[in-house]
Amino acid sequence: MFYYCPWQPDLRMTAEQIEARIAQCAAMGLPPNTPADAYQTAINALPPATVAQVQEAGRMAAEQWRSMTQWRMKGTHDEEPILPAMQSGLYEYFFLVGGRAGGKSHEVAEAIVELCSNEAKRVVCGREFMASVKDSSRSLLVKKIKDHHSVNDWTINDTELRHKNGTLITFLGMARNPDSAKSLEGCEIFWGEEAQSFSAKSVETLLPTIRESGSMLLFTLNLRFTDDPIGRMAVIPAERPEASFYKVVQFEDNPFIFTSRLMNDLRRSFRISKRFKHVWRGDFDRNTELRIVDYRVGRPPMPDSMPTPQTFYGIDFGGTDPTACVRLHHWTASQVGRDRGILYIDREFCSPCRSNREIVQGVEVACPELKQGRWILKADSADPKAIGELNAAGIPTDGASKGDGSVLGGIRTIADHEVWVAADCTKTQEAAENYRWKADRAGRPTNVPEHTFSHIWDAVRYAIVDENLADGGSVDYIVVEEVE
Repeated sequence: MFYYCPWQPDLRMTAEQIEARIAQCAAMGLPPNTPADAYQTAINALPPATVAQVQEAGRMAAEQWRSMTQWRMKGTHDEEPILPAMQSGLYEYFFLVGGRAGGKSHEVAEAIVELCSNEAKRVVCGREFMASVKDSSRSLLVKKIKDHHSVNDWTINDTELRHKNGTLITFLGMARNPDSAKSLEGCEIFWGEEAQSFSAKSVETLLPTIRESGSMLLFTLNLRFTDDPIGRMAVIPAERPEASFYKVVQFEDNPFIFTSRLMNDLRRSFRISKRFKHVWRGDFDRNTELRIVDYRVGRPPMPDSMPTPQTFYGIDFGGTDPTACVRLHHWTASQVGRDRGILYIDREFCSPCRSNREIVQGVEVACPELKQGRWILKADSADPKAIGELNAAGIPTDGASKGDGSVLGGIRTIADHEVWVAADCTKTQEAAENYRWKADRAGRPTNVPEHTFSHIWDAVRYAIVDENLADGGSVDYIVVEEVE
């Protein structure tokens, strides 16, 4: 792969050569776009020892590039341009996945403009959140139209783009448009930008609505969380639809990368950011800033004289969601000689239940000792009928206290402890890995937990909500501001 050089726009070189040259310029106090003759004059004026230092800086920069690009996801159509694939009629779904600066959106926009300049198409460009058309792909498409030979055949309006052959391109925000299905009627090409943000509800609306013969759904995305519906469709073979085009696009696929200011951000992120693989390489976001529970798998190591823990039980009634029940043990910080106390979850039941009888059976299997009457199962107080049936079955059950702040208070208590999960409690491990704060549109955490993986942690909250677990071993915990 050859890239355009910042010091000579028509010259292309390897990435290692360009990075070495830029680092050498920096070592000599020169800007990266220093012309070749000025660069050569500067290096010729240096003493041999300094030249060696400059050359070493270049070698290290070239090595850093190789390290930055060492890990890469693999798609099934990485070497294929999208336009011929769209023209082939072989594919109904197109997924372009990758990190920042790869040019995914540019490739799709160019393909749409080319295709629609030759044939009348009804195109909808959608995002999950779009306060106005300014938030859409309109500006990029307009740029590609102005660079296209057919520019005089297009009419560019504030809310739509039209070609004289009958092509119509419109823009849609899925989340805030109650008539989104109606807006998609007759759509032949749907382009979903930032598709990692699409909710399950939007996907359920979208997929059956795009049903014209020969229609195509295109999604460009940087993977976010492992439960995002479009992300899962793209990268998990078992969930990927048939007739899918799946391409990974990375920054090293962009021949113009060195002529943009993004290279400074890229180098800095590689050196200092824990999110480099997500932001720049397109991996799932494993950022613990959004993950609520910091946990470990296994039984917690204890002093030789094992202190006796308190044991608690909690249950969250699911309704249409899974019902979750857990057993957990608590050691105070002073008992184990640590800065924080320990919560250890070693029993779980998490499954959809169609009746209260199924709930009773699930609890009986997971925690049969509850029928001894020595412990009380603390439950979601919003379902007194289910609580009554558990008590009737010989499982002592009480409704947990609920009120303003109880959710965040319970989460704070959990976060103030070391959390350990038994190796065979795989549902709890999955819930711990994926229980996250909702992010605002800039990706920053709010103080609202996401719902999908909350059920087990709601059960944990109910188990301990009326207990005083602190003995001076708590830690500072910051709740970030609510989304406006």
